[in-house]
Amino acid sequence: VAFRGNMLGFTNAMWAGAELINHNSDGDLNFASIRLLGAYTPNDLLQAVISKAEIVSFSEVIPTMNDIFIKCVSKENSLATQSNFTE
Repeated sequence: VAFRGNMLGFTNAMWAGAELINHNSDGDLNFASIRLLGAYTPNDLLQAVISKAEIVSFSEVIPTMNDIFIKCVSKENSLATQSNFTE
């Protein structure tokens, strides 16, 4: 999302429906990468933040097959290294 407005107001408007992944700014223009949570939709996000910021652009990022593969392999490896033993 690219927007003009207060970053704090923008993130507060997202409330618990989205997670801020990354943020940077260039002058008065802010850029934010956001992960939607649960059943929260892009329309829900836009409705929530439209009163707090001027939305300049919005685009959905869809993970590549490579991203999905790496996530699955990483999850598999983390499960394999967990131990159920206690002292």
